[in-house]
Amino acid sequence: MHCPYCRSHDTWRLEPYPWMSRIRPRMRNRRCSNCGHEFAYWCHRFCLRHGFAKKIVFLYQSLLWLLVVCIAVDIYRWTTNPDTSVLHRLLLAIGSLF
Repeated sequence: MHCPYCRSHDTWRLEPYPWMSRIRPRMRNRRCSNCGHEFAYWCHRFCLRHGFAKKIVFLYQSLLWLLVVCIAVDIYRWTTNPDTSVLHRLLLAIGSLF
């Protein structure tokens, strides 16, 4: 792990900010002992500046809510007109395999 600002490998562990726990796997907060900048450490591989990490968390949450809305709309379609429901057609396709 290295600092995205100065590429130093010596870092301190800090308490994570609340927005860091809204994504899976959770981000960890680190501070470089060389330059003093804080950065996010994610997936045991990526060292990201906080501004870019916040954008990733926002995109993750937006896509998650979009998925929930699409599933809710499709369940409504399933109850009103099953022929237009993607979930219903998927269930029929899986059933036809067996």
